[in-house]
Amino acid sequence: MSTTGREYELFVQNLIQALLNSEEILSHKNITVEQDKKIPDTNGNIRQFDIYWEYELAGVTYKTIIECKDYKSKVGVDKVDALVGKLQNFKDIKGLIATKGGFQSGARKSADANKIDLLIIRPHEEKDWINASGERIITKATIRAQVYHPIRIINFAPGIDRKWLENENKINEHTEFDDRWRSDEVYINEISEGNKYSYQDIVNGKIFSRGEAPGIYLKEKKFNDAFLETPAYKHKIKKLTIEYEVKPPLIFGNTIDFEDYVLGVIEYLASGKKKIVTRPPQ
Repeated sequence: MSTTGREYELFVQNLIQALLNSEEILSHKNITVEQDKKIPDTNGNIRQFDIYWEYELAGVTYKTIIECKDYKSKVGVDKVDALVGKLQNFKDIKGLIATKGGFQSGARKSADANKIDLLIIRPHEEKDWINASGERIITKATIRAQVYHPIRIINFAPGIDRKWLENENKINEHTEFDDRWRSDEVYINEISEGNKYSYQDIVNGKIFSRGEAPGIYLKEKKFNDAFLETPAYKHKIKKLTIEYEVKPPLIFGNTIDFEDYVLGVIEYLASGKKKIVTRPPQ
């Protein structure tokens, strides 16, 4: 009728441990769920329990055991009565019985009369994903993300205002770009509009839209009252012409299947509630 049950005990142990770890009020208690626990009763006799854990809350120690029945058929009243007798010499232990196949009606009546909680602890099944309306719950989610590269500027050509240069007597001033300047040291100061763009802003598409398809583009923007400001000079400009490349975005996709994180299911027969126990994503 039964197997040695060690694998089922380990299965129950892992589920209860994961459940206790997830409970907010108990998560900081570092509770250890033990398998094959041996405890002396009030007469000094050593008794064995399949699963055991304890914790202290508000000065009170709570002790719980689970007897695991890895049966293909429903558990009978004799197993409940056996646990009732086993706990007679333990006044401070809460007793539970877990199985995968369910309990006979007599077992449920005896458990209710003797305050023994009955649990069905099992792997998850297709029926666990059907809601009250008969529809299947969505358990998979696909996440897609796109990461855009900054535009790569191939040619940066400000159109210097020649009349302004003559009026300011700067016609012979050196105006070449120096590649050693940092991107936050070069600005387009659009005074008439109250905008000031760094070279890095331009790379990020603040002046020229970067929403185009991948490719190489040549664009021009005219200004009414704007200056090119660098560490070496400040010159009024009429326009800015740039040639730039838009690279294809990096596309990442990942599908998360919630069922992959399910450790098992616990059904509480007394309350009729069911809990799906999961492990945290890695």
